[in-house]
Amino acid sequence: MMSTAPQNKVISKWKGFVYLKERVSNMNKVIPLIAMLHSKFMQGRHWKKLERTTGQKIEYDNPKFCLEDLIRL
Repeated sequence: MMSTAPQNKVISKWKGFVYLKERVSNMNKVIPLIAMLHSKFMQGRHWKKLERTTGQKIEYDNPKFCLEDLIRL
């Protein structure tokens, strides 16, 4: 059986691989945060802080508010 270690080192330097690895890493950080935002224990002050951070009004109590809206922020 042939070792793939040298190939892995080459692939890990490709622009596409680096970009995709970064995106996956960011999603691994973001998804748990999104899950926390869905919690019924998420208080208005947390949403207000998120509004200040993003500089946008968030209608989190609107029944039509969804994940896509949050990602757009």
